[in-house]
Amino acid sequence: MAAATPAPGAGHRPTPPTVLCAGVLIIFEGAARIRWAVDGTGDWTPVGLWPGAREADEVAERLARRQPLLVVLDGLDMPEGVDTPDGINAHSGIDAHDGIDGRAGLDGLGVTVPVWRAELDRAPADLAALATGDGDLLDLRVPALTWLPAELRQRGTEFWRATGARTADVPPALLPPLLLDGAGEAADGSRGAHPHVRFARRSRPSALTPRHLAAAAAHAFPHQETPCV
Repeated sequence: MAAATPAPGAGHRPTPPTVLCAGVLIIFEGAARIRWAVDGTGDWTPVGLWPGAREADEVAERLARRQPLLVVLDGLDMPEGVDTPDGINAHSGIDAHDGIDGRAGLDGLGVTVPVWRAELDRAPADLAALATGDGDLLDLRVPALTWLPAELRQRGTEFWRATGARTADVPPALLPPLLLDGAGEAADGSRGAHPHVRFARRSRPSALTPRHLAAAAAHAFPHQETPCV
């Protein structure tokens, strides 16, 4: 009997990185940004990161039109010793919509996903370059928020830091599934140029059903009426 095909990401099923819900584009910043595809042998292979060029253009157009965007920070962490204002090393070379750029930005906010070496052997070279480790199971590091303009990248990182500080001593069971920012405010209370962009942080790996997402989108942007699709 043939061995079972390993699940994507050593146990992570591929999930859509975006959903349109109540007229709000919800983007899951984390492991969901890894694109997976089944190759000709039936094996799962990581093939890139969201956003590609087309999706990056769509996000830029949405920002320009001031259409609502909710970015859900999911399972992110910051390496020890990183203390730049936007959570990205000043020498990383990351800019908005860079996509995969070698190992740039790996010393900032991001998510680490375990991936089989055999999967990365079939992956594009620029994606495989984001992995570290020895043996059969490697760590694929996905830098967070590098697809956003600098102001929003900084705001999202500041929100991640602030929620981490506020909830450090709170048992996860006592936290809501999503922690929401202050209606487009930066950490200093200013609204900035993008009040139509909000950030949320997933506090635990509980399921977010379409009903949950619709309620969250309606709460974050109460004037939207389109159901989740």
